[in-house]
Amino acid sequence: MKVLICGLGLIGKERCKALLNLEFVEYSEIDVIDPNFGANIDSTPKIESNNILDASKLNFINEESIRKTYDLMIISAPHIESINFLKKYHAHGKKILIEKAFGLNLNEAAELENFIGKDKKLYVGFNYRFFEGVQLLKEDIFKGKFGDIINLDFRLGLGHQKGSENTWRLEQKQIPMGALFDPGVHMIDLINHLTENTKITAASYWNGFWDKGYPEDITILGKSFENANLTCRVSNVSWKSIFTINVLGTEGYGVIDGRGRSYGPQTYIRGKRWGWETAENQKASEELVLTSSCENSFTDELTNILENNGSIAASSKDAISAFSMMSDIEKL
Repeated sequence: MKVLICGLGLIGKERCKALLNLEFVEYSEIDVIDPNFGANIDSTPKIESNNILDASKLNFINEESIRKTYDLMIISAPHIESINFLKKYHAHGKKILIEKAFGLNLNEAAELENFIGKDKKLYVGFNYRFFEGVQLLKEDIFKGKFGDIINLDFRLGLGHQKGSENTWRLEQKQIPMGALFDPGVHMIDLINHLTENTKITAASYWNGFWDKGYPEDITILGKSFENANLTCRVSNVSWKSIFTINVLGTEGYGVIDGRGRSYGPQTYIRGKRWGWETAENQKASEELVLTSSCENSFTDELTNILENNGSIAASSKDAISAFSMMSDIEKL
């Protein structure tokens, strides 16, 4: 198997480690194009990992050395650079995995899909779909475990770090919709992934800390499953890292909290309506279904793409659906 990785920053390294841990490839089978490798361009704090990537064993190449065909191409550079890599090298990949969000807006995403061709096996890196808690929650929702859905609440917040305003991660040209784009696009994808017939009805914005001219904290209201209330809050000024999904139904509820690392371990809890009737109190009646570090999301996503034809992995159509919803939110 031959792999090309375009961009070996934080996420590129995670993708590379996942491939090696799965034993799909050896170091000698991975080519890397990254003119910025080793430069201090990543504003994400360095995170300790038990899996160490020995980058010296990878094949760093220039454009002239690219093979005619790769079994997998992974594009994991800053947003604008990822678009350029995709346009330039897409013909070399039998399968392509590009990190979210597949363009910078709805029109560009649609143009990219037409440019690449709808028959190309292209996937977009929405790895939150592969959190174990998210997969179990989806199964419970659509099997009717909670009864008719009353309310869904999604929350995702991070606060970056000092000096981030001087990095690409907060540049207006890289995240033109602000926190709605990054990190918000992950939650928008999960709303589409976990719900049906969702329509956004209102949105409220706050900005003023990073002073970049885009929304930094957004609250979204909508309707889902015909009549269920939906709320979503995304923020890049949340000084405590937050990832929660709460689903309330006529028969019970499900709660996801955390996504590993600075967010804490992910837990998934189920509760029944009036569970306190058979327990000391409502909390005592709840079932802890899962505790997870979420460290397997990258390996699970790659396995799904390489062995199961991306049955769960996000497609370009899914990315366009996310942009369509974000575009509707921007108009409110």
